[in-house]
Amino acid sequence: MEIETIPDLLAGPMVRRVEAQHVCIWIATKAPSALRLQLRQQGELLETQVIDTPIIQLGENAHCWVHLLRVKPADPELSFPLDQLIHYEIHQTDQQTHLDLSDVCFQGESAPSFIISNQLRAIAYGSCRKPHGQSKSDSDDIQTPQKSDSLALLGDQVEADLHDVEQRPSILCLLGDQIYADDVLQVLMGLLQDNIKKLFSYEIDLNGQKQFHTLSKARRLELQNSVSLSSTSGHQHLLSFAEYSAMYLFVFGNRSELSLKHLVEANPSEKQQSLNDFIASLPQVRKLLANIASYMIFDDHDVSDDWNITRLWHDKVQGNRKGRRIVSNALAAYWVFQGWGNDPERFSQRFINEVSGHLQAPEDQQKAQIFDSSLWKMHRWHYSIPSNPPILVLDTRTQRDFGGYNDPPQLLNYAATEKLQADILRLQHKNAIKTAPLIISATPVMGHATIEFIQKSIYRIGLIFGQRCATSLDLESWSANKQGYARLLDILSKVGLPNNEVVFLSGDVHYSFVHKARYHTSDSSEVLNCYQLTSSALRNVPKQKGYVSHLSKRILNGNQHTTYKRPKQPENLPWWERKLLWLLFKRSSWTVDIETIDGTDKDNKRIGRTTRSNIAILYFSKGKIQKQVLLSGDQRKDSVYYDFTT
Repeated sequence: MEIETIPDLLAGPMVRRVEAQHVCIWIATKAPSALRLQLRQQGELLETQVIDTPIIQLGENAHCWVHLLRVKPADPELSFPLDQLIHYEIHQTDQQTHLDLSDVCFQGESAPSFIISNQLRAIAYGSCRKPHGQSKSDSDDIQTPQKSDSLALLGDQVEADLHDVEQRPSILCLLGDQIYADDVLQVLMGLLQDNIKKLFSYEIDLNGQKQFHTLSKARRLELQNSVSLSSTSGHQHLLSFAEYSAMYLFVFGNRSELSLKHLVEANPSEKQQSLNDFIASLPQVRKLLANIASYMIFDDHDVSDDWNITRLWHDKVQGNRKGRRIVSNALAAYWVFQGWGNDPERFSQRFINEVSGHLQAPEDQQKAQIFDSSLWKMHRWHYSIPSNPPILVLDTRTQRDFGGYNDPPQLLNYAATEKLQADILRLQHKNAIKTAPLIISATPVMGHATIEFIQKSIYRIGLIFGQRCATSLDLESWSANKQGYARLLDILSKVGLPNNEVVFLSGDVHYSFVHKARYHTSDSSEVLNCYQLTSSALRNVPKQKGYVSHLSKRILNGNQHTTYKRPKQPENLPWWERKLLWLLFKRSSWTVDIETIDGTDKDNKRIGRTTRSNIAILYFSKGKIQKQVLLSGDQRKDSVYYDFTT
């Protein structure tokens, strides 16, 4: 396929950050077109003013340009319409035409649309979307494949509620693992390489040199093993910036319509069939992302499995020149395809220049070093969503605090929790927190205590026998490091939240559940009341057999009540005083009480924790959560329902 035959529009449009005085649409094109965003409400053109934003070319001579089309009201005293459908068009000012967006319009619509909510009525969230991932149901002991990607299920739901602003979700939060960089099937890697040849012409290898040929699988696996990464998937790992970019172009819609000849097999394997089903869902996913404001945050697989799980992992990869560049490539692609649209104002022109400078002059070693340094030192990935109630999104990957080389980390270091406290106080000063805020943490804050206890116990046994197994156990839950866990909850309990309530939204763990929890300390009368809502995975149900499957099912089913009790240790004491003297006297302590809330299926059967593929829709009334639906199963037939009003 020649470049002339590739569509002008490569990916998108995707609705990103929207608020009363700011609308942002992300789009990727094969040429640096002069594009302008036009908004309409009930057919009437809204007067807007363009916010000047740079266009990013994703490589020297690359046929791939990323635009953030941003507008604000022409009159700064006015705002865009709230709680109403706003349709949009993208105008090519150099050709006096509009882009053809018919493939992202829901049935009966002539243009895509979105909603800016004055007060939240419905939002969606989910995580962990692997193209070839298993997608099963755990209902009635029958493992029934779900062919549709869970994002396509949400697309079906949005289409069904298209003109109902009370029921149609206005926000989609993707909580991590939007790609699986460390787990790419050979057949999909072939498709990505086809994309790269046509759009990028060449790749930049890990030595900073132009690479015009495709690495063999054996050479690629050899390279993966030499850079200190810990992925054990057995499949191939994305390495270059072009490969990460090609993956994003694929999972966000595959609009480039590149040849799928690699994916045609007479007798596809189970993974191959799952990948084919994923591809069949992409047109509906493309429609969804063009019709809902989406916000995203990374987790480890967006970069590499176990990213920053311990100080040992961090230091080994950072100290390896090629490993350091893989992480830089992943973060640069994350910024372009995910992070930039979350809150464009968080990224300075200097940062943009440092990233794009390397992409435009990849063999310039000085710019390459600046590229690595800028991305490894970037700690502004967290952000807040201007909704009512507000949503605060945590970065629990790059702002960690490590103890020993193989100790479980604090997922937020001291500076990060101070920033969170400052963000909450700032919102309170603006009178923006009237009900419980929503806090997004990739991994659950109020997790499943039994599973976390088993992980921690195996880890301690391993240490006794000289085995350092934090990585193999994925030991990075909040509760694995009690010091960081208590500091987060302590701050939230003392900032004066309405009714001392908070709602955590999470993914990551590949099972879904709802917990209700209370955090309190012995030296304070304040009690933090929490809901923990977890939706995982969109498309990555682990395949388990034998005793593992039986044990998991026994652990996951049923209502449980769990209590954490822990001495409250001041952080400014030396470790020997915290571990010896303070434990002897236990002058204060903290406790977390956690209980499970069951849902029901369509037959009114009680469902505890579930491993079925799903995406969650959370409904509100006057700023308070009322119900949740986990959309699951083709035609949403295996959905789970939760009621928070009783």
